[in-house]
Amino acid sequence: ILGKAEFRRIVTPLKVFSDNGKLYVYVAWERGKKKENKSEEKNKKPWSFSTYRIDLMRELVKRNIEESGGKVYVPSKEQREELRMSNIKKYLNMSFSSETKEIQFLFLRERITVLMDTFGKNITIKRFSKSEREEGKAVVKLKDGEEKEIFVFDVDDDDKEEQDKKERVLCKLDCTLFGFVNWAMQISDFIEVLEPQSVVDEIEKKVEKLVKRYGIQLKKGEKEHEQNV
Repeated sequence: ILGKAEFRRIVTPLKVFSDNGKLYVYVAWERGKKKENKSEEKNKKPWSFSTYRIDLMRELVKRNIEESGGKVYVPSKEQREELRMSNIKKYLNMSFSSETKEIQFLFLRERITVLMDTFGKNITIKRFSKSEREEGKAVVKLKDGEEKEIFVFDVDDDDKEEQDKKERVLCKLDCTLFGFVNWAMQISDFIEVLEPQSVVDEIEKKVEKLVKRYGIQLKKGEKEHEQNV
């Protein structure tokens, strides 16, 4: 089912940890020579990091320093402290890359435990002020300095009890983009991503593919699909 591995990677294991009943290993590996279609910025970093699920790893071979060409990663003091504190959640969520970015999004306050269960305590959560909740709107400042007006509630309903259930909070966390996009798609009813734009764009692409795949016809007045599906 999994097929044969197409390549081998020499890595330095840094930490073994558990997430949702599965064991993972966090490793460092040295980047190869510059390849085509790779950004210069990415190739300036000599080491990259990956997270692998241990029960899916096959044909492992232990190598000593001489056999690996002396390519062993030595964690910095800051990274050792981070690993000691088990601040590893941001590297998970279906991702094989540890390059993280700060992501800002709106999340249903009623469902906040879903967020905590996934990312632990490595999240900044802010509730909107009383005046903003009464008005139903607020202004959120983005990382590039731009301001964006958002709706505090996720439903336009005169029923106060129903509206309270749809109250949103402003959240920030560090996570891999690939991992966050896939996680956000799973709980799309609870979340609205504000930034970075690369995450928003990737979610839009996935939604467009679903619209095309299932032949969904958008109602008049809704955003038209680029492919006119």
